[in-house]
Amino acid sequence: MNINLNFAERGLSAEKQLGVAAADYKRTTTGIVLEIIAGILTGGIGFIAVEAYHVYNRSQKTQEFSELADALLQGMRSMEHDGSGFITQYQGTTLAVTPNGKDLQISLGADVKIIPDKTLSAVRENLKAEILSNPDLYKTSTLKNALWDQTHGQRELATDFLKKHANLDSFDHLSKEKLVASCIILAEDPSMLQEVRDSLTPNDKAIRRVVDHETLELIEAWKSKSPTETARVDFEPAVEAISADKINSTQTRDEKRVRALFAEILFPENSWEADTREDGSRLKSTLVNNSALLAEIYAKPELIDSAELPPELASMVKGYIDNLKRDIKLPTDFVNQQNLARALNALPEKRYSEISADIDHRIDSFEFKSLDSVKMLSTISTMGEGNFQTFMARIFENYFDAQPVMDKRAMMASYLTNSKSNDMGEMKLVALLKAGGPYIQKLLQLFGDKAEGDLKNALDALKTDLSPIKQTIIESVLSGIVERSNGRISRIEVEKNLGAASIGQTVLAKMYGEDPDKFQEVVIKLLRPGIRLRAERELQFFTDVATEIPGMLKTFEGISAQIQVEMDLSKEGNYVELAQVYSGASTNLQAMKLAGNIPPTQGYLVLERAPGSTVKSNFEDLEKPLADEEIYSIANDQKGVKLASGIRSLAKTWLEESLFGSGFYHGDLHAGNIMFSAEAGENGMTTVIDMGNAYILSIDQRSAIFKMVLAAGLLKPEVFSKNFEKILSDDGKLLFADNKEEFFTKIQEAMRTEEDPGAVIVSILNSANQLGLEIPAAISNFSRSQIMLQNAITRINNINIKTRKDRRKRIVELLDKHIFGTKSLAEARQQAEEFIKTFRQALPESPLGPVQTELAELITLIDRHQPFDEIVFSEIVNEIVSDHKLNTAWLVTGDIWNILTGRV
Repeated sequence: MNINLNFAERGLSAEKQLGVAAADYKRTTTGIVLEIIAGILTGGIGFIAVEAYHVYNRSQKTQEFSELADALLQGMRSMEHDGSGFITQYQGTTLAVTPNGKDLQISLGADVKIIPDKTLSAVRENLKAEILSNPDLYKTSTLKNALWDQTHGQRELATDFLKKHANLDSFDHLSKEKLVASCIILAEDPSMLQEVRDSLTPNDKAIRRVVDHETLELIEAWKSKSPTETARVDFEPAVEAISADKINSTQTRDEKRVRALFAEILFPENSWEADTREDGSRLKSTLVNNSALLAEIYAKPELIDSAELPPELASMVKGYIDNLKRDIKLPTDFVNQQNLARALNALPEKRYSEISADIDHRIDSFEFKSLDSVKMLSTISTMGEGNFQTFMARIFENYFDAQPVMDKRAMMASYLTNSKSNDMGEMKLVALLKAGGPYIQKLLQLFGDKAEGDLKNALDALKTDLSPIKQTIIESVLSGIVERSNGRISRIEVEKNLGAASIGQTVLAKMYGEDPDKFQEVVIKLLRPGIRLRAERELQFFTDVATEIPGMLKTFEGISAQIQVEMDLSKEGNYVELAQVYSGASTNLQAMKLAGNIPPTQGYLVLERAPGSTVKSNFEDLEKPLADEEIYSIANDQKGVKLASGIRSLAKTWLEESLFGSGFYHGDLHAGNIMFSAEAGENGMTTVIDMGNAYILSIDQRSAIFKMVLAAGLLKPEVFSKNFEKILSDDGKLLFADNKEEFFTKIQEAMRTEEDPGAVIVSILNSANQLGLEIPAAISNFSRSQIMLQNAITRINNINIKTRKDRRKRIVELLDKHIFGTKSLAEARQQAEEFIKTFRQALPESPLGPVQTELAELITLIDRHQPFDEIVFSEIVNEIVSDHKLNTAWLVTGDIWNILTGRV
């Protein structure tokens, strides 16, 4: 190959991850080709290609790169296993790639090159990614060879190719085979782009899957693995799993068994079976496997009543039981488990398909809104007035009945397994909602606090007690992580489930590399299988409702866009990288970090474990009443002060970065999304986690929001109104024009009745909602997160003030008891020391020992009684403005600047 050496040097050294260095290049034709091979296998050939255009004509360039790539691909496909390496021919010269300890050795004739810290699996994926990322450099046959190469990364390579060349990003409904076939069509004939796009765009039937194709492929691969391979993923015995037994522990035995049977008939516990097995076949298997219980029900029909199903559902179940009796024609005296199983097996498959179709029809026509528990949603009357309240009311009233039958089945099955007959209606509602989609769950998590009493408490379970992902799915996904690591990970041990949310679940795990005794403790975030398909089915219903309400569609689109981001963990991974602006801003503040060298995907995210526990749990610990012996302990004081310092650092950095830095801000800073450790570092460590709800403000948005914040503090309604209008969409501005005067009156009212600027903004946004105005996601998310920070500040202030009040009270008690007269604390301390000294010298065996103890306690209390500076959010704002005077002047140029400088 006649490639200029300088081109190769610049190209190969440009990529910091390459295992080759420009200084090592050999100035021979074979040596240069060897470096090109190393570049291809480590991801650097794209850089060479840019400048190679100026040297080769197109056909010569394509021929050279394709020959080399084909030789490498052919060799890799011929390997018995990754550890064997391969030998092949390239342009009449022997080419060999073999493992050499932790490195790879490439030999071309007599020349040898070592690529450090690379496995054959890794370079194989690199090679295919290089070919598919630069299709113009290779022949069509080479592209097809890369696509046909069956490895664990094939699906990811195909989806990346289609994202780039077909401008699509929704592939959950498609099998790997369909994706690869579509890529090959495009490779062979780029003019087929529109036809390929049309064939890949999901239709109504395509998205009606329970589990996405990628998860199903992982499950199938997991089940086919050898015991040696499955040992690479392990659940420790100490894992705190949420089992069905635990959830249903208060059901009676009969109720639990009967409900579980009916739930399994409606929707399989192993949810992927709903996609992989024909409905009639699955129903038959379920009944045969539960023939013992079915025989009991035939003997004791009242068992059905013990489950206390909704009347319509109970009637349906009894009807099917009676029909089955007639179908199997088994005399009553012969009904037992064995005979019933044989009779059920003998029943034609067609009959089970008919029964399953009839169940679909009956479930689809069942009116969920007839359930008292569903009616309770309409009682959330304190959510406010206006469009948003109207929107939510219509959603709650019609949600369950508007869902596809497969999702109705899932919700009814959840109702049966996650609630019991004597539960309050509120808990039965939550049992239904646990199988709801991400939109309904997210909205209730966001606004469920507006409910009251038992309903509010029940809806809290949607934040903390959602059903976990099945262990089989977790194991299969983790196995995929091990395989895709290309040797960097040898084993993953799950230690603990950290919590299941509407979008996914997090687990604490040990991740091992090549050394079996060394591990990194990580948090792995997993997306719920099929969640994006479920969301797509929900989205149309929510959009239809929003469209019917003036101004609501744009507001909902802002909410929807954020939920869509959360359902792609690779996007959250990008936000994790951006959030590093929080790390190092203060010695006691950091953001969560990606673990090792594991790129995030749509389906999983691997993170370093943050020290400590959530701020929410720290608040709860600090709010517990102090025991007598803790009154004079320094531990709580130190913890409270350190936590206050961390929260203050976060509030300052959050506001500073969003307005005067990159525009990045965390949009969901509730106390469960902040970790704290008093032991990590001299001043403790506060860590921001869960970047699924993050936002990047544009310059115009920053300027407008900052002016609104200042206008709320300075009580300038005209400035607030003007800047609110600036960040509206074009349609939103038309609505605003029709309601401008009334909105201005509402702003004035909010500024008269509220004191805190954050509360002023919330009141104004509620008024905008009442008037049917668009609520831009930028300001609503910013305001919501600001209020969360303010709540955390208020709570830690109250905790620390109470701690000091308790201590002060004890000091006063001891002063009154032992120190007479008006004394300063310093004087009282000195007198207490003198008393103790006198007791010890004059009466060493005196019965006044308890007095000495109390005086010593008094000295300790006085020493610990340090003044506490409360955190004030408005002072943080003032501090930031002072620190960024020039930027502030630039952001607030106009009315606010004139106000601040006294010109108006």
